[in-house]
Amino acid sequence: MFSIIRSGLDTANKEISVVSNNIANANSTGFKKSRADFEEVFSRIDEQRNASITGMGSRSEDPKRLHSQGSLKQTGGALDLAISGIGLFVLGSPGADILNSYTRDGSFQLDRSQTIVTTDGSPLLGANNEPITVPFSIQNQDGSTEYLSEVKVAANGRIKASYAKTKDVDIGQFLLAKFDDESALRSIGNNRYIATDRSGDALTGVAMTGGFGEVQAGSLEMSNVDITDELVSLIRAQQSFNGAARIMQAEIEIANRFTS
Repeated sequence: MFSIIRSGLDTANKEISVVSNNIANANSTGFKKSRADFEEVFSRIDEQRNASITGMGSRSEDPKRLHSQGSLKQTGGALDLAISGIGLFVLGSPGADILNSYTRDGSFQLDRSQTIVTTDGSPLLGANNEPITVPFSIQNQDGSTEYLSEVKVAANGRIKASYAKTKDVDIGQFLLAKFDDESALRSIGNNRYIATDRSGDALTGVAMTGGFGEVQAGSLEMSNVDITDELVSLIRAQQSFNGAARIMQAEIEIANRFTS
């Protein structure tokens, strides 16, 4: 009996942990919530008891991440990007032996090497599978120098830069990726993921082609967490935990009476 009650405590505790993590990241850009799943465990059918089954508690499964679209927040930043529809941004690896990672967090910026990177310096890859660089300045044929004045990103992910006199210089196009099962991607922190055997290999392309969504410049995708739903789930899980704890306490008291 103790093991059955313990299984209920464990599943309720894991659900509280998952829901608490969702709530904590409700304001994180590009965060995808998870759902705690569990199943009831039954004993084998006993033919001598009219084929009845006996409950043996519950068993929790690995949390399932839900990659539904989050709301888009207007920021006005030239390199604040959101994907409306299917696709993840592809981030390059700092070393040849490290896998590329993928994210829906489109908070990008230009670093000192003129490369578009994440806030912690991971380079964003273009359609040629190379980091995207935006020159801070260009040289004219007469030897004069023009400095970068504006960066614009079209809905298809194509980047154009404008300088003092020269307008709309084509820089490149963002690379996007999709997977057979996005929920099977492995999280590595900072709302980034790497491919696994279950997720399948990345299918890459560019925005607005091959089923990929479009890029929304000047916007960021917020988390897909609904605080109201999460609070309801948290209350339910806490009540389940408290109920199982009371049953455990009663079982301990009964056992002590028989042993005393």
